[in-house]
Amino acid sequence: MAPPDLPQEIYDVIISFLRLDPKSLATCSFVSRAWLHTTRTHKFRAVVLRSRKHCTRLRQTLDSPLLESNTIAECVRDVWVGVDSHNTKINDATLQRFWKDDRQLVPLLLRFQRTCSLQLENVMWTDRWLPCGGKDAILALSPGLVHLHLNRVVFDESDSVIRMLSASPALARLRMSFVSWKRRSRTVAQADTAQRQSTRMEWRLEQLVVDPWSYSALFSAAALYPQPLHVSVPSVEWVTSERPRNFVVSVLRAGEAISVFRRIQTAEATEVPDEPIQMGREEPWLSSVESVRVDISRPVSDKSANAFATQVPGLLYNIAMHRMEYDLGTFLSSSFSLSDRLDFPALDDELELLVSRRPEMVVTFRMRIQLADDNLWWADAEASSYTVAAQFSLQIPKLLALRTRVGVMMSFFSPVWPLGPHPVWKEVWWTQE
Repeated sequence: MAPPDLPQEIYDVIISFLRLDPKSLATCSFVSRAWLHTTRTHKFRAVVLRSRKHCTRLRQTLDSPLLESNTIAECVRDVWVGVDSHNTKINDATLQRFWKDDRQLVPLLLRFQRTCSLQLENVMWTDRWLPCGGKDAILALSPGLVHLHLNRVVFDESDSVIRMLSASPALARLRMSFVSWKRRSRTVAQADTAQRQSTRMEWRLEQLVVDPWSYSALFSAAALYPQPLHVSVPSVEWVTSERPRNFVVSVLRAGEAISVFRRIQTAEATEVPDEPIQMGREEPWLSSVESVRVDISRPVSDKSANAFATQVPGLLYNIAMHRMEYDLGTFLSSSFSLSDRLDFPALDDELELLVSRRPEMVVTFRMRIQLADDNLWWADAEASSYTVAAQFSLQIPKLLALRTRVGVMMSFFSPVWPLGPHPVWKEVWWTQE
């Protein structure tokens, strides 16, 4: 049989069109040897290891007598490791067996040397849970990582957080959800003394996405590290992380980082043998930020769940930044109320203090507004925008009194046509004169 004489680019176009259909990709891999590499690049780009069975099946595939099976591991770019947070059948023993199995997980991870994206989920970064072989296998992937997502990772001590992140010099995007650590590596006073005598570490990221719990863990770990840490990142986003349905993993966290974080923020006497380091010290750990986004669009049962959103401006007083946005989520035009979503008086106080220090800052609020059922032509969009503007004038008077750039962006939709067909956007600006 004569070899195919079509350009390789034609094969690539066909296979790329089918990239979301695993069965079609499997068929393509049998058509021709010329199709094999491109097919596997799509089919094995992302690997999800949620159980020991997943590890066994993947190992059998990599070691199978398939044509050039030894090159399959080179196609893997995205690795997701950890049990499913929403699988209610998983118990504590199952969770520990998954991470302790050096014969299954570790050899697999060591084969994925071209990984650029890694997500670790539901793991205790301790010798008891994760043997040294497992830690070494994960750290072996770190030098090439561009994107790292830590979801419910509990470190043994504060220094382990910084060491792991420092192992990825090419890291551009970092996402942390319910990250914590169990014990401090040193006291705050000892860390402060060591940092004054050490050269500082420089991290440059493109994006940092954290929930309040993870931010406290990262901030306090940086404060306790013997070298001062400075992070430059254009985009920082605070989010509310999704709660898992599995009870075992829902309690997989430690509270020591929170207590140290609070100790750093306050000078009040406690039994903790530390000296306080004020948030307003001269050299912040976030040295440069272009924009900050606070996402509280996820529905919550009570606005107290969004209390962190009012505290974010207070964490940014001594950080150079230009824009700040709050995503408030979805509202009903028939019963619009800002006070149900957030403690706006407290937020107004914090924003007033922040913006008074940086009058060049632009503060925006974003929201989606559902119109009445019988109004398919968006007739009350204009009226709703006036209602929104009036409520903001009442809720953030101190911020608006500074007469800086403050705006509200509204997108209106009908319950019949949530995404169209004629979306209406309205903006209200309080512009500096």
